[in-house]
Amino acid sequence: MSLLVACVAILAVLTLLNMSLSAAIIRALRAERGEPPVLPRPGDTVAPFSVSALDGGVLDEHALEDGLGVFIAPTCAPCGTLLETWPEREADLPENTIAFVINTSTTEQAQAYAAKLGPRVRTAVVGRDSDVAAAFGVGDVTPTLVRVRAGTVVKVGHTIDSVVSGRERVAR
Repeated sequence: MSLLVACVAILAVLTLLNMSLSAAIIRALRAERGEPPVLPRPGDTVAPFSVSALDGGVLDEHALEDGLGVFIAPTCAPCGTLLETWPEREADLPENTIAFVINTSTTEQAQAYAAKLGPRVRTAVVGRDSDVAAAFGVGDVTPTLVRVRAGTVVKVGHTIDSVVSGRERVAR
């Protein structure tokens, strides 16, 4: 009987040791990841910005008073997935859709990536720390789609379905 008690005690000590080591690993992983990703929140106001569009025009906060801002990057795998479905989903997008291609590689690659969005979407190539990203409150998380009405963020997501309601699709 004393052998059984000793085995249970050893097992209890090992279990507690395992739990404390697991907790330490989790704390270390959380500390290593740092701050959570930055995303705009519904109710945020889009701050003033101005950037040259690839069509030669200028895009500013007034160009997107009621529309969709799409932040994508050539080095982002989920962005590539979004672009694969873009042609068949383009009809679901608001008329006023502007894409901001975050230049994470070369300007030529970013412009080629932007060209995949088609002629209906106004596009600009911006830097990672651009005024545009700051105006929307978008960090390094891509793809990020920001639905804006009257200069205020109303929806934020990573897919078209997360920011465009079914009513808007049916109304078209």
